Amino acid sequence: MNDQHWGPSISADIVVIGGGTAGIGLVASLLKRSPHLNITVIEPDSRHY
Repeated sequence: MNDQHWGPSISADIVVIGGGTAGIGLVASLLKRSPHLNITVIEPDSRHY
């Protein structure tokens, strides 16, 4: 198998795809319960409304 990287490596306990209301709410809830978590949010859209 060919293991290719197309960008920077991300190291996190949890990766959330989407920084909308649900994604940010999920992150807030998780961090409230477990503040030690390392959470990364990936927003795939370059425009935000």
